[in-house]
Amino acid sequence: MVRSTHILIFIVFAMISNLWATSDPQQYRFRNINRDQGLSSGEVLDIMKDSKGFMWFGTMSGLNRWDGRNMRAYYHHPMDSSSISDSRISALAETPDGSIWVGTYDNGLSRLDPQREVFKRYLHNPDDSTSLPGNDVTALQVDLQGRLWIGTQDGLCRLDSGFDSFISFHHDSTKNSSIPNDWITALEVDSEGTMWFGTHTSQIFYLEPNTEDFNSLEFKWFKPTGFGTNLVSDLCADPKGEYIWASIAPLGTFRYSKLTGEVTTYRTATDDPYMINKNAIFSLDIAQDGTIWLGNLNGVSLLNPETGQYEFLVPDDSNPNSINSPVVSSILIDPEGIIWLGSRSVGIDVCNPQQLRFDLLNTSHGFQDQFLPANPVLGLDTDESGRIWISTVGGGFIRMNFLTGDSRHFQTDDSSPAIWSMNYGNKIMVDHLQRVWMGTFSAGLFRWDPETESMDHYRKTRRYDKKLNNNDIYALYETKDGTVWVGTEGGGLNHYLPETDEFEYFKHDVGNPQSLCDDNIRTILEDSRGELWIGTGNAGLDRMNRSANTFEHFPKNTQTNFISSFSVLTLHEDSRSVLWIGTGGGGLCRLDSARETFDLVNLGLDSGQMKIYGILEDDNGLLWLSTSLGILKFHTEEGLLGTYQASDGVQNQEFYYDSRLKDQNGYMYFGGVGGLNRFHPDSIGVNNHIPPIELTNLWVNHERAEVGEEVDGRIILPKSIEYMDTLRLSYRDKVLRFDFAALDYWNPNLNQYQYMLENFDPEWVNIGNVNSVTYTSLDPGWYSLRIQGSNNDRIWNKVGVQLAIYIKPPFWQSTGFRVFMVLFILSVFLLIMWLRNWRLRVQNQKLEALVRQRTAELKVEMEERSRVELEKTEQQIEHLRRELLTKTLHLSEKQSIMDNIQDNLQSLSSEVPPDSRGSIRKLLRYLKSHMTVKQDWQDFELWFTEVHSGFYEDLRTHHPNLSENELKVCALLRLNLVTKDVAKVMNIQTTSINIYRHRIRKKINLQSEENLTTYLSQF
Repeated sequence: MVRSTHILIFIVFAMISNLWATSDPQQYRFRNINRDQGLSSGEVLDIMKDSKGFMWFGTMSGLNRWDGRNMRAYYHHPMDSSSISDSRISALAETPDGSIWVGTYDNGLSRLDPQREVFKRYLHNPDDSTSLPGNDVTALQVDLQGRLWIGTQDGLCRLDSGFDSFISFHHDSTKNSSIPNDWITALEVDSEGTMWFGTHTSQIFYLEPNTEDFNSLEFKWFKPTGFGTNLVSDLCADPKGEYIWASIAPLGTFRYSKLTGEVTTYRTATDDPYMINKNAIFSLDIAQDGTIWLGNLNGVSLLNPETGQYEFLVPDDSNPNSINSPVVSSILIDPEGIIWLGSRSVGIDVCNPQQLRFDLLNTSHGFQDQFLPANPVLGLDTDESGRIWISTVGGGFIRMNFLTGDSRHFQTDDSSPAIWSMNYGNKIMVDHLQRVWMGTFSAGLFRWDPETESMDHYRKTRRYDKKLNNNDIYALYETKDGTVWVGTEGGGLNHYLPETDEFEYFKHDVGNPQSLCDDNIRTILEDSRGELWIGTGNAGLDRMNRSANTFEHFPKNTQTNFISSFSVLTLHEDSRSVLWIGTGGGGLCRLDSARETFDLVNLGLDSGQMKIYGILEDDNGLLWLSTSLGILKFHTEEGLLGTYQASDGVQNQEFYYDSRLKDQNGYMYFGGVGGLNRFHPDSIGVNNHIPPIELTNLWVNHERAEVGEEVDGRIILPKSIEYMDTLRLSYRDKVLRFDFAALDYWNPNLNQYQYMLENFDPEWVNIGNVNSVTYTSLDPGWYSLRIQGSNNDRIWNKVGVQLAIYIKPPFWQSTGFRVFMVLFILSVFLLIMWLRNWRLRVQNQKLEALVRQRTAELKVEMEERSRVELEKTEQQIEHLRRELLTKTLHLSEKQSIMDNIQDNLQSLSSEVPPDSRGSIRKLLRYLKSHMTVKQDWQDFELWFTEVHSGFYEDLRTHHPNLSENELKVCALLRLNLVTKDVAKVMNIQTTSINIYRHRIRKKINLQSEENLTTYLSQF
């Protein structure tokens, strides 16, 4: 549905509408979007939500796209033909192809291509009947067939899907089926596809599907009058398909029944002093509960069509949650039920009626007409009747029954200086006897007995402090045995003694490490084991040994197993006996059921700045926390499940420590500066909308990348980042930032995000509500950026969005360059090797020539030397041989002589006388003993070895089977001795030598044709 924006005639009424005589129902809390959020103008004339989930705002100074956190603006630039045709936006629409169509006041129609982020302009051309009929566009609407209808001051036209020319329709007085007036002010399509049209003269007509005949509605208010112009400012089709709603300024609102033709008129009462302003309606829409929202000159009217009753929402300076402008020019209620109000001066007011999930009781908002006497609520308790006791600052104490509506106040008259004031209440407690203990600032402790209606007062005086040792009461607690404990500010811990109606107290003692750690008490708790825990304002947590009246300290510490803050504001033991500790600036801590290990709980928020004021557990085991960031819902295993703030009905994010209560029916109460929040955990609805996730911006080297913009000779974004599937970047793009958004508008600031850059991040990175991620100096290569997001209630879109990223390496790191460099280096190497080898060859050739020359010279020289040496050696060898031969022959001759002598002596012995024969025999024996062949042979071997060294070793190595005598024969043959001489030397027969020669030839396997002496010459 598109609203008319040509209602300038009625702006004058806004100038006189400066008094507000209407109510502001509590259930509607608005937040404002204005220039502080980047809106280009406070005058918003049309609002649209596109198919991706982005919000579009047409203003008098540009077109804006909103993702819940960031605003993108589009303006007319006279020198840029691809910009919007005019910055004064009158109407918006989206066609099925994703194009955004923008109507302007007097400069025609523009089509935004969201991928290329450029506009194409369509203007009236009097010479072209297929052009726009007029440049003043008043309304836009897309029908069920995807065709765009354009209303102008000069006629109606239609742009069929796939075409670039218009079919125009004009009033023709000769045809009843023509449009009744050319000045079109409103367009709408119903669920059956029928198009509805409104004019500036209150006429309403329609066109049924697949026809070209227009039909007008006949009703007295829908006809031109002579009293002035009554324009149809807006049209809206009932989602059920039964009614068409029309607003005619300043006549009021009309409902036309398509079934019966009946028209119902809705107008504010004639006795209403602002009747005209309230009936001067700019825009209308239908909420999910059937309420008709009407934007007029006096704020917003909420019409109940069944009863005809109105509620009115108007600006209220005393209420920060009211609407901000009396002139509401456009209304959109989106599919999630969120209400968007465009104003004529202060931007956009946004409200989600479903989101108001917490009741608030204070001086201006009540339950069953019950109001608090003062807003700050510091203490809470309940009695056995289920009545709630409340302690306030300035209003004393109050007892409320939310079932019956009854209440009772306990206050004093502060006008009398003699009376101690109980009006400045701090803490309150109902004991097991149903007596009510009321702790105050400075006035001590009051106790009221419901049976006697008596009020006892305990306070410290100068003379006597047994009644109480300090008058500032900061904590009250009753243990299971009925003992009442009182925590004070500066007076430590007081223990009530009913026997004497006095108090025993425990204070910090510097000299006693087992005394109370701090005298400023904030909270007291007895756990399921009967152990008493005391939270202090400045020194952490104490556990009291009541049998010994000693205290064990758990202060803040940088080591493990300690609490995270010196300030302990609240304590709670859950159904599993786990002790939960709320701190003042250190978040939430936990002590396990075994009472051994403390740990800081990760809430996914900045715990270092978070104050936990109160902790309650619901019937499902979930913890509800009042904190400096609102009310949190926490699951002990799954973590934080919800964050609730002012838009949810939560009071200002400043609660009071230990001001918390869960009543008999499961209702929970948290007190704070803004009053008392009351809710039942089971009634807190969940935003189940799974938000679309979109990339919204790319920043390269700290500059936003523009679509189609050339940077360093390249285009980074050929189309808008949300339409990109692959992003190609350069290694020079050192700093990359990606903006993204979860398109859910319940509370966009609480939408959560996590990301992972595949091939870089090892796992998902949870960044809370931060909607951007930055990477620096990524290595070249392929990556995949994945973004997931959730709505304010942590309903996640696990599919999210994915973008492939390629970082192009520098040319020196590219594969081609590396291959080239390898080939180049290889070529250079081969060239160097070839040159080196060539030089080596040349050098070798020169060297070889030199070597050959020197070799030849050396050869001649060596040959000469060798010849000389050889001759000399041969001479020496020949000399040795001759000498050896001589000696051998000498031995042979010697042996022959010796043999002859022996033979002669033997012969002589037979011729001499017998007595002389003995002497001859002695002589023979002497000769035989001293002149043996063995001795001569040893001498021979010494001589032989000098000439033929190594002969025996080599011969034995090659022929180990030769005997000693055979070796001797070989040696003698080596000297070229003939057989006869060999026999002489060895003193054996010649035939024996021949036998030896035969054996030797056989053992050395010598062939018959081979010469033995020649063979032996090689050894």
